[in-house]
Amino acid sequence: MADNYFSLTQTKRYYHLIAFKYESEYSTQSFFKDCGVKKSDVQRSYDDDGLVIEHGKIVSSMRFYNGNQDYSINGNGLAPFQYDIVAIDMQKLKIIAFGFPFKLLARTITDNLLNNKKLLLRGRFYKPLLNKLIGLYNTSKITNKNFSTIFSGVELQLSGDPNLRAVSLYGDAPLESNVYKKIFLELIDNEECKLERCSMRFETDSDIQRNLPKTRSNVHLDLFGNYKLYIHQSGKNIFTIPIVFSLLEKYKCLELTSTNPIIRLHDE
Repeated sequence: MADNYFSLTQTKRYYHLIAFKYESEYSTQSFFKDCGVKKSDVQRSYDDDGLVIEHGKIVSSMRFYNGNQDYSINGNGLAPFQYDIVAIDMQKLKIIAFGFPFKLLARTITDNLLNNKKLLLRGRFYKPLLNKLIGLYNTSKITNKNFSTIFSGVELQLSGDPNLRAVSLYGDAPLESNVYKKIFLELIDNEECKLERCSMRFETDSDIQRNLPKTRSNVHLDLFGNYKLYIHQSGKNIFTIPIVFSLLEKYKCLELTSTNPIIRLHDE
């Protein structure tokens, strides 16, 4: 594979992702068509062994970014603007992850799809069962011959103490810390504490046979079904996303929801 895996305009920034479990026939092509992306503006970047990754460029009169970079097509800061969208189809799991570089863009597109009833007729969103996942991690190591993973951050909501509502633990291995083992592990087991958000560090091995790169990345998850990934300039760490959902599916840590996860995100 080349050094740059995707011709993304918006790189080196966080992408907001949601997972869609399709219960009837759906595809990345259907998604881009429903979003109003022209077929000529869609590029298939990877297709092998049930994994399809496509990148589309959507043209809009709306400004979804107010920073220093100019995403106008004519380079004059005026409409029309062009934005990236990524679609990752994990066909064996029947899950497509939709990725957007800006929250407002994600909210606008998904709201339109839901208002037009183009998504929920085909399936529902997938949110992670984080308390179940962290409970499994306490009793078994989450690993695979093709990757390794560890919790690199947890945000815990407490219900048993009115003086303390939330605690965040970050570091190289916060679940291995004494404070977690002596205090929060028992609270989670007694359902007095729940995991609301977390970050997981994934490191994958290269798979020459499938032409997959070796990469390392942090993936952020919340209990509503929002996933977040900082996409590197090369884009190769996108390949950690299929690993995330293979893991969640393996441990039965996914739950269907008809609620758009994006609406639970705060405005930037």
